[in-house]
Amino acid sequence: MKILVTGATGFLGKRTCEILASQGHQVVGIGRNRAKAPAGIKFFQVDLTYLLPPEVWQGVEAVVHCAAKSSVWGKYDDFYQNNVVATRLLAKQALHQGVKLFVHISSTSVYFDSKNHQQITEEMPLPKHKANHYAETKFLAEQEMLKFVRKGLPAIILRPRAIFGVGDSALLPRLLKVNNEKFFPEFTNNGGPLTDITYVDNVVEAITCALQAPTSCYGQIYNITNGESVLIQQTVKRLVENLGYTYHGKRVPFALAKMYAYFLEKWHQLFCPKTEPPFTVSSISLIARDQTFCIGKARRELGYQPKITVAQGLAYVTQHWKH
Repeated sequence: MKILVTGATGFLGKRTCEILASQGHQVVGIGRNRAKAPAGIKFFQVDLTYLLPPEVWQGVEAVVHCAAKSSVWGKYDDFYQNNVVATRLLAKQALHQGVKLFVHISSTSVYFDSKNHQQITEEMPLPKHKANHYAETKFLAEQEMLKFVRKGLPAIILRPRAIFGVGDSALLPRLLKVNNEKFFPEFTNNGGPLTDITYVDNVVEAITCALQAPTSCYGQIYNITNGESVLIQQTVKRLVENLGYTYHGKRVPFALAKMYAYFLEKWHQLFCPKTEPPFTVSSISLIARDQTFCIGKARRELGYQPKITVAQGLAYVTQHWKH
């Protein structure tokens, strides 16, 4: 199968290209930085907020849309252009080109309402007010996709949770930086709260399953995780210590931490808007609340089974960083 992968120079997109190519697929990658393009695939340096050159689409049978602006910080318009406008344009072109399947990578951030939830299913009502610009625009991108599904585009939406792995430049590095430069806020005594994280190769496994899914799955949304929950504080502590650093956990009241993050945001907005603060209101809330997800629907309908455990994934990351 000839597959177009967006965000091919990013963490998930690059790994998706590598694994799909190893499975014998003909992969076409697109991204903004040719220097970071995966080896051994055809690559186009493009901006998704514009129409793609016709040669990109030649022979393409499926699209895996990994590209997104993924951050807890930044201007709303940047998120909107990269997550909503880009998705709308890509879906419109895919429909016109008659691709057989469009796999859209969304996010479980669309569920977050700053409350404790366990075993969240795809049927959970989504909050009216999203946690941040990223969550808001990922939700809007999903709505764009569903509009094109109604117009006849065969599409499947995946919502992976907190992707980590070798090559991750966001999740675990961000946690490590906070611990080493500030402190890691603790809100419970038991190593919690409880959350789900997902090893990158398992997300690609879900993508592979989606590419082979029956037509009954088209238009559906699926949660994707490792299928095992972890305690946030305990996991960060283990990772930090395995890398040879000192864990700087600090017990703080949630209200105080949230207020501190609020003033940090205001400071950065006024004096250094391009620099991400160490804490934001949404990031504090995320590490203070239980957030686990049910992947029963993906198991039943897509045949998805996580292949790499959290422990194995963290071991791979630790080994890679040490070297």
